[in-house]
Amino acid sequence: MLYIVILLLLIVILCFIISGCMFIKALSRGSDKSSVLESDLNGRKTDMKIKISLPDTKWLNDNCKKVNIKSKDNLKLQGYIVNNNSDKWIIFVHGYSGDHKHMINRAKKMYEMGYQVLLVDLRGHGKSEGKYITMGIKDCYDIKEWITYLIENESAKEIGLFGISMGAATVMMTIGLDLPKEVKFAIEDCGYTSVWEEFKYQVNNLYHLPTFPFLHICNLFAIIFAKYNFKSYSPIEAISNTKIPLLLIHGSNDTFVPFKMLNENYNACSSKKQQLIVNGANHAESQDLDYNKYWETIEKFIK
Repeated sequence: MLYIVILLLLIVILCFIISGCMFIKALSRGSDKSSVLESDLNGRKTDMKIKISLPDTKWLNDNCKKVNIKSKDNLKLQGYIVNNNSDKWIIFVHGYSGDHKHMINRAKKMYEMGYQVLLVDLRGHGKSEGKYITMGIKDCYDIKEWITYLIENESAKEIGLFGISMGAATVMMTIGLDLPKEVKFAIEDCGYTSVWEEFKYQVNNLYHLPTFPFLHICNLFAIIFAKYNFKSYSPIEAISNTKIPLLLIHGSNDTFVPFKMLNENYNACSSKKQQLIVNGANHAESQDLDYNKYWETIEKFIK
């Protein structure tokens, strides 16, 4: 009997160690995330490996001003603004383990379309403070603070939101909040339905482990250390209660955020909505694979 108790205890300890390692690797700032970033089933690179062109980077560096806000929990958050004479704005939200630079090419395109742009570093990324990645659950409240900043400090009259991958999930969760009337539309490119479902998929895919007990223990670590619950809020929940028009974009070959999540999100969305499926595109590759269709759809949606 004693041996059985010891064996069970060792199994529990082992489960906690494995789950703790997953938590640190996936959500702790500064940990090596290469295995996570390269976990696509097709061996393709995800949005965290987006190519950042030197001309686009120079455009941002030559024209941007750096701005900061404080989050509700007192983190210093970094943003980058490029002004023109418009009162229309787009806030760009990058993906997991990235930063504002991953959105420069989209920001430059929207700037050329007549929008002023704000690119943000999410908490736990880039120059923003934060020890942990919060997968959009806390970030959406930070985006709401950025919206307030633009209205109060930049006289923004029309604001759109544009996010990719985790940033797309953040955008969807943001439009489920009580937002000012100035927020007119949102664009999400390859966002997941919920943090829980995305992690469940990755635990099975990346680590070949069952959801129970590993994801449950990982969630416990998130509650204790990162102060959020994977199940506390989700994109699919948020857009089921939104009135803000939403464009949903996904590549048909996406195996990082499974393609099936597009239809789940689309069907749940309660506002005016439109979807763009780019056949053959992997995760975050829709723009690169069919640039013209991508931007024609966005322009028509906004108009």
